[in-house]
Formats: sequence, C-alpha cells, structure tokens
Amino acid sequence: MVTEAGAAELAALKADDDDLRAIRDAWDELERVVEAQQGIGAKDDFTFHLAVARASKNQFFVIALSFMEEQVVFSMNLPLVKTLERQRLVQREHHDIFEAIRARDSVCAGQAMKSHLGNALERMFGDE
Repeated sequence: MVTEAGAAELAALKADDDDLRAIRDAWDELERVVEAQQGIGAKDDFTFHLAVARASKNQFFVIALSFMEEQVVFSMNLPLVKTLERQRLVQREHHDIFEAIRARDSVCAGQAMKSHLGNALERMFGDE
C-alpha cells in the first residue's frame, strides 16, 4: 500500500503526456474486459498499476511492483465472487486514481490509491 500510494503521489507530480496516455490506455483496456464480461482482467488490472508506477519516474516503485506481479495476479484470480457490479466499482476507483494524477494532485492521488488498495483488501478478506 505504501509503495503504490507513493508511486501515485509521485506520478501526479512527474507524469508526462505519454505516461498519462499509458495509464488511460491501461484503464480503457480493463474497461473493455469488464464491459465484455471476459473474466476479471487481473493482468490488465496489474498493467494499470504498473503504468502508474512507471509514471512516477522512480525505478524503485517499478521494480518493487514488478516483483509483486505474480502474487498480485494470483491473488486477484482467487475464486472469490467477482460480480460485474464489483468490477465496475474497482474501475471507478482506478478512474479516481487516474483523474487525481491527471489533475496533478499528489495528495489526492496517494489517498485514492490507498483507498483503492484498502477496499481491495476488504473485498478479498471482509464480510462481503
């Protein structure tokens, strides 16, 4: 959570147009997967998070997240209830992160990422 929130905060300050396009493209691809109901899009979800890390221009965040890829994708693919409504909720959270980065609001970007990851933990291990 600390790594990804830090990456989002820094991305809001450092992202260039290509980075914003990469984050948006990753979001768009995940949106296509969700709307077509073609599974949960774990790899596409990870691609979004990696694009945020790359936009931070800090190799530590990119490397740290890359090392977590296998476990993160595995966790996303656990046989939990993944309704279309839940996937759309996750996409709204991703969109909030992107919009904060695009607005160059580092505080909001970090908070949006923390909220998203906290919600993900709750969705995975909470009472839902």
